[in-house]
Amino acid sequence: MAPLGAGGMGEVYRARDPRLERQVAIKLLPAGMTADPEARKRLRREAMAVAALDHPYICKIFEIGQDGDDLFLVMEYIAGRTLHDRLLEGPMPLPEAIHVAGEIAEALLEAHAVGFLHRDLKPANIMLTQQGHVKVMDFGLAKRVEDLPSPDAATRAIGEPQLTAQGVIVGTPDYMSPEQLKGQPLDVRSDLFSFGVMLAEMTGGRHPFRKQTTIETCSAVLSGPPSLSGDIPQGVRLLLQRLVAKEAADRPASIADVRTELAALATTSGAAPQKTHPRVSTRKRLALGALAVLVAATAYLVARAVGWRPTSSPPAAAIAPGVIRSIAVLPLDNYSGDPNQDYFAEGMTDELTTDLAIISQLRVISRGSVMQFKGAGRPPTPEIARILNVDAIVEGSVRRAGDTVRITAQLIDARADKHLWGKTFERNSRDVLALQDELTSAIAGEINVQLTPTEKSRLSAARSVNPEAYDAYLKARYFFNRPSDENLKKAIAQFEETVRLSPNFAPAYSGLSDTYLWAGYNEGFLTASEGRHKAKATAEKAVQLDDNSAEAHTSLAVFKLFYEYDWEGCEREFRRAIA
Repeated sequence: MAPLGAGGMGEVYRARDPRLERQVAIKLLPAGMTADPEARKRLRREAMAVAALDHPYICKIFEIGQDGDDLFLVMEYIAGRTLHDRLLEGPMPLPEAIHVAGEIAEALLEAHAVGFLHRDLKPANIMLTQQGHVKVMDFGLAKRVEDLPSPDAATRAIGEPQLTAQGVIVGTPDYMSPEQLKGQPLDVRSDLFSFGVMLAEMTGGRHPFRKQTTIETCSAVLSGPPSLSGDIPQGVRLLLQRLVAKEAADRPASIADVRTELAALATTSGAAPQKTHPRVSTRKRLALGALAVLVAATAYLVARAVGWRPTSSPPAAAIAPGVIRSIAVLPLDNYSGDPNQDYFAEGMTDELTTDLAIISQLRVISRGSVMQFKGAGRPPTPEIARILNVDAIVEGSVRRAGDTVRITAQLIDARADKHLWGKTFERNSRDVLALQDELTSAIAGEINVQLTPTEKSRLSAARSVNPEAYDAYLKARYFFNRPSDENLKKAIAQFEETVRLSPNFAPAYSGLSDTYLWAGYNEGFLTASEGRHKAKATAEKAVQLDDNSAEAHTSLAVFKLFYEYDWEGCEREFRRAIA
């Protein structure tokens, strides 16, 4: 074994796994801490946290073991350097900074979606691989939101940039949020503060709060204004000011929202790829393509919410008090009595969110923002609404028994915490699409939004679906939403099973296109050229089967942007998606 690094809470060695003939990294507790129960608990916590995550931008843990009194982790070996080491050279060019920040955001989105806070985000815990990607590391302080301690039980640690050290405050004060320094309860917005500090360093070359002593630094984090470099573009500066706001309520609601803003900044700053570099290397082209996908997603989400679409909705100032024009669908609870049915409940949540997003008079919060509230222990409804900045919340449950699907939903005016409406919808599984549309129309009627003729047509066009095919489709989407090589393979298999059982089901071809595109970008089990051919063919097939499908036109738009740099064609497809 060869040493890779050491600090107060761990020693890391490079080693070789003879069984699989691969290089790995082994993390051991320092000799003086092998008998420390808290240190051992932290190492086990790191293993359990990362085992619950499966994402290409998160360092994998293969196993936890014990040799005598020594407890150790066997982890993925990552060739590269830390973001901390890169920042010693100075600020990053803006395209590079946005690319790195975007991949960190993707990793956090995965962690937050399953309820984990990192709690120790800092440049020393971010690896930059030789292939130009990010690996988020050191989940030793990660906690599930529902497991976070009360303020008087908060733990603390002061340490060097490379590894959290044994001390009095858990985390690194330079990167801790004000509420973390105060020992208050935390939510995902605490990680956003740490993310913002790193983004400020990447774009401006200096830490916005660091002073000569730890006490002065903590004071600046708690009460001082951020010191931002004058070289930071105005759009990035505005985002940074919100990310490092003293009050969590003044920060973005979720990392998904931050990712969307980064994509928009990539466009306005010129960080998006240009058509004038035909000989750029494949890997560079793919890295730039990742930005393009984010830009495309932003354009689509913004268009769905406020633009490009003819709408009769009044301006915000003209909306009467008490009127509901923004809504969030919380993850529907699985009442089937079988945890293996979680994918079905999640799929029903996504489909309801998508159907509501069709309505031009309604602002609907994205899936990524609401998944942090999945499961028990979520905050009271008014608090969720305040975090998401919405007027109303839809919550409920899904139960599937045999050939019957039952969805029970209730609508809550979150501003007054007032129950407005509740109803149970039950259909044969063949009519599950009609059930979703019926539920969407009922909610629209209850909040008095006027549907356009196109919206009415879309919500009344549902047809019967092969239950087995739709089940495979929901499983595929479930795996796609957790992108790793293994899960993308499973997603492709389930999408292919869907089209085998229902050859004319356009959303399955759209899903295949999205999956091939993402897998080709990662260049894991698919090369970029293989991904290109398959993504194009399946996107075009989806459009051919259903020219009115927003999903199909979106998949084709992203393909045109990602692989062909066809800006006009991309815009044309996005306009068709939101027409």
